[in-house]
Amino acid sequence: MNPGSDIGKKDLPSGIRNRFTELFVDDIDAREDLQVIVHEYLHEVMPRPPVADLVDFYLTTRKESLNNLQDGAGQRPHYSLRTFCRALEYARNAIPVYGANRSLYEAFSMSFVTQLNEKSAPIIEKLISKFVVKNIP
Repeated sequence: MNPGSDIGKKDLPSGIRNRFTELFVDDIDAREDLQVIVHEYLHEVMPRPPVADLVDFYLTTRKESLNNLQDGAGQRPHYSLRTFCRALEYARNAIPVYGANRSLYEAFSMSFVTQLNEKSAPIIEKLISKFVVKNIP
């Protein structure tokens, strides 16, 4: 997967770039589309994946990132569909080994908490407990 930021990316030479069509695809934020994505990632490893709860977590986290969160450098963290899908991918691979609760907790902690400063991390940890793994204290 390409880097999530523009750091480290190089433009293709114009002779090659002109042979391709560039499309800009906006981030998905429609609840129905996100539910399809979650279901497709997890339906094979979980009989009834918590689709609505995971979508609620993602949308709530994105709202929180606009006003209340800071990363380790004091900047606003950027949570995108890439972040969400990375968490779902990790969970899908880990669920058969570690079980659903642990895998979902680790996946969403790794993707959404690790970059945050010490004041912001508890906010997202509380959201993980609320939406992702409700039975983990």
